[in-house]
Amino acid sequence: MTQPGPRLTWWLPVVATTVMACWAESPRQPPVEPAPAPAAPHDAAFGDASVEERTAVGGVVSLRGNRSTATKRASVLIAQHCGEGAFTIVREGEEVIEATNTIEWRVHYECNQR
Repeated sequence: MTQPGPRLTWWLPVVATTVMACWAESPRQPPVEPAPAPAAPHDAAFGDASVEERTAVGGVVSLRGNRSTATKRASVLIAQHCGEGAFTIVREGEEVIEATNTIEWRVHYECNQR
C-alpha cells in the first residue's frame, strides 16, 4: 500500500473523525410526530345567526362563530323580515349579555320605509 501524498494528509483526520462520530452516536430515536392540531369547535369553522328581537320596524340579530358565514345568515334573516335590501344596519358590535354573562356580536337593524 502506498503512502498518501502531502496534499491528501490534511483531510484524512477530518474524515476519520467525522465517520467515527457518526458511528458513535446513540441509536436513532423514531421521529417525533407533530402534535395534532386541536379540534376546532363547531362554531369556529361555521357561523350562524339568530333573531334575538323583532319589532314592526326592525330588530336585533346575534352572530356566532365564523363572522363571514354568520353575517351572510344574518342578512338572510333580516331580508326575510324587511325585504331584500330594504334595511339599514344602525349598530353592530360586541354586547354583554347579562343573563348569561357572555359577550355576543349583535346587529341592530331598521326596516326601510316601503
